[in-house]
Formats: sequence, structure tokens, C-alpha cells
Amino acid sequence: MLGLSPAASATAAFVAACLRCIDPFGHHLLSYGLAGKGLYAQLWGMNLAVLALPAWIAAAHGRSGGLAGWAPWARTACAALLISATLRSSLPAAWLLCLCSLATVLFAGPRSGLTRRLLRFAGVGLGAGVLSLGFLLPFFADLPTAARS
Repeated sequence: MLGLSPAASATAAFVAACLRCIDPFGHHLLSYGLAGKGLYAQLWGMNLAVLALPAWIAAAHGRSGGLAGWAPWARTACAALLISATLRSSLPAAWLLCLCSLATVLFAGPRSGLTRRLLRFAGVGLGAGVLSLGFLLPFFADLPTAARS
């Protein structure tokens, strides 16, 4: 509709939807997502988790999957951004993303490369955590009051 290429349109739609899920005041008490969107944000989280899972696994395995032609820093950054967007959108989807990707990294691939895979996996997770600090810090600060409200 705006005359953009398909790739630019898809990128713009992704960014707009993720930005719409961002709440500057922290986690809403009555929803599983940000800004009180409830199921709407959960659906975005589930969709983002579908993209984040293979990106995280590809970054942990080094050169694998559809991101094989990317530089290691680009695979890591892409995975961290997708994981952070999933975490900001839906906590249950982020929890399942962490469990499923960890299980895949542990059991897919030779045992000889397990330490390297786990270090890359943890690096991507740490990057996603840093990118999510704007959400995580207020969320953890609000947890003690959540049971009283």
C-alpha cells in the first residue's frame, strides 16, 4: 500500500508491531504481555518465538540453518533481538523458547562441540537479557506488590 518493497514492508510491520507492545511503565498486572494487551501480545510473542527459536539455535551452532551465510555477530544480534522481542511480548512464550532452545542445543549436535555451543547459547541469551533490561527491571521491581494488588 505504501509502495515499499516486500522486504521493507515486512520489516516495517515487524518493527511497528513490536514497538506497539512496548510499555514504558513495566509489566501490566492483569495480562501476560505489555501495555495490558493480554492475548494480543501473547500472540505476537508466540509468532516471535517461532522466529527466535531457529535463530538462537543457528547462533549457538555456529554455521547452521538459513543463517549460515551470516557473520557470527549478525547471527548473534539477530537472535538476541528476536529473543528480547519475544520476552517483551509474552512471558510464557519466552519461557518455552528458553526451554526448547536449550534442549535443542544440548541434544542436537556432537558431544565434542557441546561446550562451544553452550557458550554461544549463553552469549546470545545474555545479549537478549541486556536488550530486555528496560522491561525486566521494572517487572522485577513490581513483583513484590503483584500479590497485594
